[in-house]
Amino acid sequence: MGWIKDAKAAAIAKEAARAIEEGRKVFVARVNVGMTHHLMSGSVPGFAEQIEAVEDAGWRLDQMSFCQDAKDKPEGYFLFRRA
Repeated sequence: MGWIKDAKAAAIAKEAARAIEEGRKVFVARVNVGMTHHLMSGSVPGFAEQIEAVEDAGWRLDQMSFCQDAKDKPEGYFLFRRA
């Protein structure tokens, strides 16, 4: 995994852990793709790693939604619930 993917996964895992410490039952994350994403079919760089990082912190993915940012890059909104 590249250092940017590592940094994104570590940051979202830290936020997810903090939400648990605060007693939250729901965690919503916005995940965007990197600047070098080719926009072709295939794996979306960083999405899986960030979802796994949140789930490793104790959450389970419940729902997701996708849209495009201002530069037409895909971004996802992921709703997690406590496992």
